[in-house]
Amino acid sequence: MFDSFGEQMELFFRILVAAACGAAIGFERKNRAKGAGIRTHLIVALASALMMVVSKYGFFDVLSENVRLDPSRVAAGIVTGVGFLGAGLIFARKQGVSGITTAAGVWATVGVGMTVGAGMYLIGILSTVLILVCQVFLHKDYDWLKEPVARQAILLTDGDGSVLPELESRMKLHGVDVISLRTKVETDGT
Repeated sequence: MFDSFGEQMELFFRILVAAACGAAIGFERKNRAKGAGIRTHLIVALASALMMVVSKYGFFDVLSENVRLDPSRVAAGIVTGVGFLGAGLIFARKQGVSGITTAAGVWATVGVGMTVGAGMYLIGILSTVLILVCQVFLHKDYDWLKEPVARQAILLTDGDGSVLPELESRMKLHGVDVISLRTKVETDGT
């Protein structure tokens, strides 16, 4: 079906638009010094658009009355495969996890690439803008977006622990809720 130069250039244009959208998303991540930046997001969007183009148009030469294909199978494979890539971007450190937003961004970038590769330029470009707006706007430290944070504090004191009620009241004064409190007397008296 896509034998002419013009038809193939139109499909390649889809891949270029997807790559540009991926680069825009990656640029935001790079500016926040995240693990996956411009190149990663660009390649993810480009590759997913390429796979969508192949999925939709790459098998017309083998189609016949007896041969039927399901183009959505490649799309499902792309979504599954990006899970592996996203898992490699998530790191567990100490008592926290990092890389989840970057992994989600890569997953969204796959969606953008697939959308543009399917020929839905406007949806792909507008989704890119929406992803960027969300990442930039929601990255700020707004009070209404703050999630409760649990931390563990270890305090060493001299004496019998009579300082603990005072410590707890001062923490509450600063908006810190004490979830649990344990005391232990060490052999050296602390």
